[in-house]
Amino acid sequence: MNTASIAVVTLPLGLTACTSAPNSYRANSSLDPADYTVECAGDFDQPPRLLAGKVPVFPANMLNPTLIDDRKVRRLPMEWAVRAHFEAADGGPLEVTSTATRPPSFGTHMSIAVRSWRFAPAMRANVAVQARCNAEFTFVLD
Repeated sequence: MNTASIAVVTLPLGLTACTSAPNSYRANSSLDPADYTVECAGDFDQPPRLLAGKVPVFPANMLNPTLIDDRKVRRLPMEWAVRAHFEAADGGPLEVTSTATRPPSFGTHMSIAVRSWRFAPAMRANVAVQARCNAEFTFVLD
């Protein structure tokens, strides 16, 4: 009998442009696997488990003070939601793609970060199997 299992959590990512708040993420910082779970679907008894990885880096081209002021004056969004799709395999993700973003650097930085993640594989009858997964981040510029 085939069964489909799903594990779901959205991964928020808040960043500040100039200050260092306790919940801010820094470039090249490690994510805490205990705080993050990815959404996975497939034919498995046990979903893949995130072991380690890096958080996405906020695109430097979006930290220009003139651009930030312009976005505020024109009341443009200061948040960018990005969703990455990938196959979780033993070791790391395969075939990582991200949703199209404007500007494209958010999707690119999301894909780069996801490629750094390491997983314990999904298991079916004590055999490692691949699972189709999604991870979602919201980049926030305060």
